[in-house]
Amino acid sequence: MLLDMPESPVITRLRPVAIVHRAGNNLEALRAAEAVGIDLVECDLWPYRGQVEVRHLKTFGNVPIPLLWDRKGWKHWWLAPGWRPRLRLRGLFTARGPRTELMLDLKGHDLRLSRAVLDAHEAAEDRPPLTVCSQSWELLDPFRDHGDIAVVHSVGNLRQLRRLDSQPGVSAVSIDRRLLSRAVADELHGRGCFVMTWSVETWPQAEMLLDIGADGIISSDLEVLRRVMAQRATPAVPADHPA
Repeated sequence: MLLDMPESPVITRLRPVAIVHRAGNNLEALRAAEAVGIDLVECDLWPYRGQVEVRHLKTFGNVPIPLLWDRKGWKHWWLAPGWRPRLRLRGLFTARGPRTELMLDLKGHDLRLSRAVLDAHEAAEDRPPLTVCSQSWELLDPFRDHGDIAVVHSVGNLRQLRRLDSQPGVSAVSIDRRLLSRAVADELHGRGCFVMTWSVETWPQAEMLLDIGADGIISSDLEVLRRVMAQRATPAVPADHPA
C-alpha cells in the first residue's frame, strides 16, 4: 500500500468533487478518467447468478438468447448481446490504479450485493477509500461504521427527496440535477450533508449547480470535470477586497 494513500473518502476531504459518470463500467473509460486524475470514478453494480457484474445495462432475465438492454428517456432504447464477457467487481478492483477511488452504484434490491462488495473490498490487495450509493437505501446499511467507505443516498424523484426526512444518519446525497435548487441544497447542508448531483452535461450547468450549493458534480464530460477540480485551486476573494 502506498504510504501517502488517503485514509478517508474524497467527499469527506474536498469541495467541490468531480465524479465521472459510469466510467468504471469499462476499462477503457476507466483508464481515461485515471489519466486526468478525476476524483471519483462511478460505476454500476448488478448481482447476477452469484456474481457482481459491472454494467449499467440490464438483463432480460431467462430468455433463449441472452440480451442486455438500456434506455435514455422514453425514445432512446438499445440492445446489446449478453453472451460477451462481462466485467466483474473483482476484475475492476484488480484493474484500477492504486489510488483510484470508486463510487459504486448498487442496483436492484438484493441485500447479498452489499455483502459481496464488502468482501471484495476487504480482500483487495490495495484498499483506497470507497464510496457507495444507491436508490435502494436498504443496501447502504451494511456500510455504516466503515471509516474508509462513504455512504451516499441517491435521490431520483420527489418522493425519495421527501423520504430523506425519515432516514437517520444521512451524510451525503446524490440528487438528480432537476430536483436541486438553492433551497434544497441549503436544507441538505443544514442537515450536514455533502450534496452531489447528476447528470451534468455542460460547464454552464455545472457552474450554476456549484453556485446554488452542489459540493460534487457527476458528469461524463472529462473537460467539465477538469474545470470542477480547478475550482479548488481558485483562492477566495475577501468580501472587502477591491475587484
